Amino acid sequence: MSGKQRATRAAELLAGVLSSSDPDRAAAGEIEWLERAAETAERWQVQEEEFLARAIELMRRTEHARAAATRAATARARIEDDRRYEKQRLRKNALARERYAERRRTEAARVDKRTGMHALAIEVDPAAYRAVKAEALRQLCTIPALIGDILTGASLPMACPSAPGPRWRRTGAGRRANQHVRIDLDDDAWETVHAQAFAAVQPVSRWIGGALESWVRGPGAGAR
Repeated sequence: MSGKQRATRAAELLAGVLSSSDPDRAAAGEIEWLERAAETAERWQVQEEEFLARAIELMRRTEHARAAATRAATARARIEDDRRYEKQRLRKNALARERYAERRRTEAARVDKRTGMHALAIEVDPAAYRAVKAEALRQLCTIPALIGDILTGASLPMACPSAPGPRWRRTGAGRRANQHVRIDLDDDAWETVHAQAFAAVQPVSRWIGGALESWVRGPGAGAR
């Protein structure tokens, strides 16, 4: 209510009181009515403030719940994506292993990609390895195939020492170099090589080098 409206209302109340036959009683009645109206207005104001506070709190809780639900949905989606990716990775790995195994079983040997080819560094006397290469050149065959034939047909575990000998620095017999080679052997023959090296208490690399050295020293070296 504006100031002009309040002045008009006050003038009306005063005129009503003055026109009454009992002005005092009329004034007391008007004051009592005004007090009750003020109390009612105060109660309404308090109720409106409480309602507004509850509404604000409810809106705040709703917003917090909505944000929490969004975070939970995002986390759940991320976990599901991780699980889906892991399943795909495991499935791809399993398929790759199956394809590799099938290729190993059915693929024919080729010069550039042979089945049963094993690559490793062997410990062999350089002169003996040169003799092996020269023999492969003389027979017009590959070095991996010749080494595979030597290990399967003339491995001669008794010709290899049963235990590692003294180091070359102490004996002066020359250094056995680490020679990187490829060996054409199937899986069964490769397991046999490992078993013979284990029985001789030697690393596979040294056992193969000893087998080549024994083959070069053997009486049938020139005939191979």
